[in-house]
Amino acid sequence: MQIPRTPHRTQGSPFANRFVLPCEPTRDFCAAPERLSYGHLIAIFEELRKLLFGDPDYTAGAVSTSTLKEAMTGNLMRMQAAISGTLSGSAQCASPEPAPPPLCQILDTRMIAMLNVAVEGGYSITKPDLMYNTNHDRDSQRWTWSIVPGEVQKKLPGVWKYGADFWIDLDRLQQRYLEHHYIDPEKVGEKRKRDSKHDPELSKSRKRAKYTISCADLEDWEVDVSHIEGTAPEELCHDDAQMLKYINEHMSHNVRSFGSGIMVREMTIKLWYADRMGIIISEPFHIVEQSELLLYAATALGHADLHRLGICHLMRFDVPNGKFETFEGAELVLEGRNVRDAKGEVISERLEFDVTATGEDDIYTEFGIVGRGTTVVPIRAKGYAATLFGDAELVAKIAWPVSRTNRVETTTIMTIRTTLAAKRPTMLDHIVDLKCSLSMTIDELGLPRAYMGTRVLGERVFRTIIMQRYAPLELMNSAAEFKSIFLDVVRAHYWVYKASNILHRDISKNNVMFYRRDGKPYGVLCDWDQAMPVDTEAELKDDQEDEPAAPESSDTKSSSSSKKSQSPTVPAHTVPAPAPEHVLLARKCITEALGPKGAELPAKHEPGTQEPPSAHAQPETTRVARRPEPLGHRTGTGPFMAIDLLTRGPRPLHRYRHDLESFFFLLAYVCAAFDVTRHKFGSIPEWECGDLERISEEKFTFVTNNQVFGDMFHSQTDDGFNRLITEWVSPLSSHLFFEAIIASMRIRNHRMRLEKLDASLAGLNDFRRMAAIYRKKRVVQDNIRKLKAEKNTLVTYEKFMAWCL
Repeated sequence: MQIPRTPHRTQGSPFANRFVLPCEPTRDFCAAPERLSYGHLIAIFEELRKLLFGDPDYTAGAVSTSTLKEAMTGNLMRMQAAISGTLSGSAQCASPEPAPPPLCQILDTRMIAMLNVAVEGGYSITKPDLMYNTNHDRDSQRWTWSIVPGEVQKKLPGVWKYGADFWIDLDRLQQRYLEHHYIDPEKVGEKRKRDSKHDPELSKSRKRAKYTISCADLEDWEVDVSHIEGTAPEELCHDDAQMLKYINEHMSHNVRSFGSGIMVREMTIKLWYADRMGIIISEPFHIVEQSELLLYAATALGHADLHRLGICHLMRFDVPNGKFETFEGAELVLEGRNVRDAKGEVISERLEFDVTATGEDDIYTEFGIVGRGTTVVPIRAKGYAATLFGDAELVAKIAWPVSRTNRVETTTIMTIRTTLAAKRPTMLDHIVDLKCSLSMTIDELGLPRAYMGTRVLGERVFRTIIMQRYAPLELMNSAAEFKSIFLDVVRAHYWVYKASNILHRDISKNNVMFYRRDGKPYGVLCDWDQAMPVDTEAELKDDQEDEPAAPESSDTKSSSSSKKSQSPTVPAHTVPAPAPEHVLLARKCITEALGPKGAELPAKHEPGTQEPPSAHAQPETTRVARRPEPLGHRTGTGPFMAIDLLTRGPRPLHRYRHDLESFFFLLAYVCAAFDVTRHKFGSIPEWECGDLERISEEKFTFVTNNQVFGDMFHSQTDDGFNRLITEWVSPLSSHLFFEAIIASMRIRNHRMRLEKLDASLAGLNDFRRMAAIYRKKRVVQDNIRKLKAEKNTLVTYEKFMAWCL
């Protein structure tokens, strides 16, 4: 960006010919305690805004609106040049980044103090100290329309030793740029390889990162050491933890690709950046001594459009008078060579859709910062898109899955539908109907992370899928309807497995939906992002071994070896020493924001839901007194995952019976937590915590203890669901899954016996005793293999359906 050499001036303007830090508000900010400092800090930013873009209030009578708009536009467009533009002609100043796209949808953003302002949102209600937004004239704010949240921590008085405005030296900005972005004159014009993660140009820091909270360790509080520069996350203070909460709320509302935040501590400012791969925090800069950076930050915030402020680039909002406040008139637009139809063919025409959401509750946004960040937007096709897809209700599923070649949701859906069309066409009614899709890398998208030189191993891709709109389970009207929906998806899942050799691997209440045809509900199995082909050879090998198969890479980590080599680990069955209070608070907030993998976090409603989320469905954070140890690579949603997959130790190979067990826990969950009269789900706190091992223990007790089993359903008052508990849940639990769980216990006991035998061999020199121990090991290993073979026959589709029909 290039800051104009002189401030914006209009006829009769009192502003000087230089950019300055205003004396009065800066002096008052230095002297004021925290709560009294908000207004002075806002006044500093407001004065800088006026110097940069003019003062509409002051010039309203002197300059026409069109003239003012033209002048502001001129300043904004000049900002897109390289920051070293005043030294044009020097090869050393060439900008290494490509030219950004044209600005659009400029906003009238202002910083406001939130002390006496109410804040509303779809999750927990947290209120920042400051907020940049366009609705600065209101007594209440909503996280959906937030632009940039801010936190202030100020206890000590600062020193202002100047008697007048402080001149901001723009030359220092250019010098700083050259220090960190020097380009060899001989290499000017050479094309950089953006696709390479080892590109030397990318290794240069665009934004001097203090540390990055990586997505590599979602199940733990540890942060990947390779992404930390200078300060460990354990050194986060209380105010950093508060800022993390605000960024979390910010990213959990609306349709965002990334978000930003401002952290003010005493006389310094740190800039926060968050996307679905992690958080980056800049080095602090001093408000007075490095005022050129303050001006640069004010310039960036003041001139940015919606997309540069993190709103998804596909979204087009109607922002009359620069106000970002409603979904009315919003559009979603797909265009470019990456748009493909249901058969994988490129769609070259521009596709336009009207966003049909009437309020923020119609937009589903997954809670948390790091992860897939799934957002579901209700839409309706228009123009050329309507000729392809008709005028039926559709949704756009926008997500950030990990980049990989062996697990692409759109490819999986196309494979399943093609196979079922040939082998079992009646099942197509129960598989998500894909219309078109768009996939982009972070380089193609121009995500800020791509310019910062901060890449992560588990790099994600931006993916949008347009599909038919389905209703969530909350909208079913009776237990009879649920039975029909449930049987539909269990059958469809089985035939996908038989015909396509693909396992879904993420059965949950959010992934089972339905639609109505002639009044009859049809269940649909959605979200195939975690699906994978069955590895028959691996299953055969696993059957012959006495140890579980090695886990494949999951949604959150690229490989187990990279995790072990780069991140500190806590030995199994150890409890860390007590940490200071501020460390525990920081860890708690990190867990809330990044979201332990597998824990079902508080859910906003899917599109079409008519009521707000249940008051009981609040996020249950991981207990900080004992840090839950990571369970390796796990795939699924905690409340519905099979017990084998939640148990500590090497993870078993994911098999068909594990998905059947997930269907069983889904059945139990619905019968226990669904209120059919209010169309709401309650919660099962024991199954919805962040500690997957604890969930395993609770589920084991549920299946094996009659008292706990009965207590689970005590709040269900609907006769239909109570009959379902008696006729389906109880016999499935006692006659099918109880036996499988007991077999798993016996296998675990045998493996513990093997560990003791191996330990007894250590340092042993008596060959007779060694031979006896090896004979015992072979007997135990044979028993494990027999139990595994038995367990694989205990839970089958035929036995499962026999109790449900």
